[in-house]
Amino acid sequence: MKRRSYHLSHALSLLIEASLECREFASLRASIKDKGYLDQYCTITMGTSRRAGHTTALVKAAKGFFSKPLFVTPNEGMLQNIKDVVDDLGLKEDMKEAKFVSAEQIKRSYARGIDCDAILVDMAFGLSSGQREAIREHAMACLPSHPDFCLIYVQ
Repeated sequence: MKRRSYHLSHALSLLIEASLECREFASLRASIKDKGYLDQYCTITMGTSRRAGHTTALVKAAKGFFSKPLFVTPNEGMLQNIKDVVDDLGLKEDMKEAKFVSAEQIKRSYARGIDCDAILVDMAFGLSSGQREAIREHAMACLPSHPDFCLIYVQ
């Protein structure tokens, strides 16, 4: 029997690949404002049931596609879960450039200056509208430096 996260990991990988491929057709990039480009080409939202392996899927996607991921959870207490998954999968060394912050830390500008090539948000259903906006603003700051930037919400 396959691990719970197998199907989610595969689905998320396909969504990331599709997002990156679609950007090849975004020849109008110069005419699209950054927020529109972020929303239309760089943002992936995946909904799934509880206990389906979404945290593991996010960690595997980060390892497979990004060198400087920023993991975000609705609160600081949930961050340990992601760190535990990184440890359980034996990816601590592979993820040495990864950063882990809560949405509230981003909202309070704690994460300002953290450069990343992806923001991966776990348990996104728990975010307030202010937290979502702060995450989006952080994504906007990182987007110009990283052409393959992704903002991923899993809820």
